[in-house]
Amino acid sequence: MVRSFESLNECDIYVEGVVLPIHHSLYALRFYKHALSRKMRLMLVGALVAPHLDYPAPLLTDLTKEQTLALQRLQNACIRFIYGTILRTAHVTPYRLALGWLSAEGRREVINCSLASRIIRDASPGYLRKGFRVIGVPTETEEIRQSARRRPPVLYYKAPRTASLDRSFAFSSAIAINNLPFITNILSPPPRFKSLHTSFLMQHEKAEWLQRCRTEGLAPVPPGLTQVLNLN
Repeated sequence: MVRSFESLNECDIYVEGVVLPIHHSLYALRFYKHALSRKMRLMLVGALVAPHLDYPAPLLTDLTKEQTLALQRLQNACIRFIYGTILRTAHVTPYRLALGWLSAEGRREVINCSLASRIIRDASPGYLRKGFRVIGVPTETEEIRQSARRRPPVLYYKAPRTASLDRSFAFSSAIAINNLPFITNILSPPPRFKSLHTSFLMQHEKAEWLQRCRTEGLAPVPPGLTQVLNLN
C-alpha cells in the first residue's frame, strides 16, 4: 500500500533503513575501487546501491528538509565513488549532471509520477486509483472553470486538510503531473512518459545549477568535465 508515514519518528526509522545498506555497499565496494574502471563503478552503483534509493520512493513523499538532505548526501557519496577524484570541498552537482542523473528528489518524483500514471491508466489497484480525480471525467470531478491563458491541469485536487494529506503520494503526484508540459491526457500518457519527465527535470536542474553559480560566483563546469557536461 502506498501511503505517507504517520510520524516523523517512523519516517526517520525508514530513512535510516535506507542509509545503512547504502553505506555498507559503498564500504564493501571501496576495497575494489582502484581495480575498477569508472564505467564498471557506475554499473555497480546502478545495480547494487541505487535501488536502495529508488525502491521506497512512493513511501518517501513527506520528508523533512533534513531527511531530504540525508538522502541527497547518500547519492553524493555514490557519485564520489564513481569518479574517485572529486575533492572533498568540491560541489558534486556538476558531476551528477555529467552522469545524466537527476537529484535524489528528482528521481523520486519521476518514479512516483510514473507509478501514478500507470495506476490512473490501468485503474488498478482500485484503492489507489480512488485517490486521483481526472479533470474532464464527469464521474470524477465537477465542471471546473479554467483560465484560457494557462495550460489546463489534468488532475484535480483540493487543499489538504491535514499535514499527512499534504505530502501524500496521490496529492504530491497530482501536483507534479499537472506541472508537466507534455501531459494532455493522463488517461493515455505518452509511451516515453518516464524519459520525457526525466528530460524535463534535467533541464530544470541544470538551470538551477547555473543560477546558483551566478549567485555564488562558482564555475559551472569543472575542468575535468568540459568535454562531457553540456549545460545548455
